[in-house]
Amino acid sequence: GTGVVAVTAGLNILDAQTDTVGGIDANGFAIQTGDARVENIIGSAARLQAGGSIGVAGNPLDSAVATLASQSGTSSYLLETNGITVGTVGPVSIERVNLDSTTTTITAAALGNSSAGGHYKLETISGDLSVAHTITAVDQLQLAAAGVGSNLTLNVAVTTTNGPISLLARNNINQNVGGNVLVSTGAGTIFARAVDGAIG
Repeated sequence: GTGVVAVTAGLNILDAQTDTVGGIDANGFAIQTGDARVENIIGSAARLQAGGSIGVAGNPLDSAVATLASQSGTSSYLLETNGITVGTVGPVSIERVNLDSTTTTITAAALGNSSAGGHYKLETISGDLSVAHTITAVDQLQLAAAGVGSNLTLNVAVTTTNGPISLLARNNINQNVGGNVLVSTGAGTIFARAVDGAIG
C-alpha cells in the first residue's frame, strides 16, 4: 500500500484475527502459533493512537508499513512484515463522510514520540528496524529485527520508566550518536544481542 493509515480509538486497537504468536525461539524472536498471518494495516505509514492498548500479548497488531508512530494509554504490541522506521507520521487529513452527503475534513496532527503507558513491543519478521524518533514506555520495551541479515539501528533515545529493555537483531545492532538506551528510574535491566553480527 502507498497511503497513510491513521487510526484513533478511545479504547483499544486490536487484531480480530487468530494469527497468534506464542513463545520465543532460541534467539528470543517470536514464534507464530495460530492461523496464517493476516496483516491488519498496510500502507506507506501508520499513525496509531489508542486510549487503551494497541494489540495484545500473544496477538499483536500485524502491520506492513514503512514508517510507524504510535501512542497507547496502556501497552503496544506490533509485528511488522518488512523493514520499518519508528518516526514521525502526519499531519494526516482525511474526509469524513456525513449522512447528509456532505464531507468534513479531519486533520490529525503530526505524531512523533511513540509511547506506551505499559509495555512497548515491536518486532520485524523480515527487514531492518530503525528508530528515528524517541520511544518511551513505562514498563517493558522490546525492539527486535528477526529476519536474516536484519539490523536494529538506534538514532534517538529509547527509554523506560522502570521496566527492562530488550534489543535483538539477527544481524547488527547499530547505536548511533543520540541512540541512548535508558531506564530512567527503578532497577530495570538492559539486554542486547546481535545474533549473527556486532553491536556498536
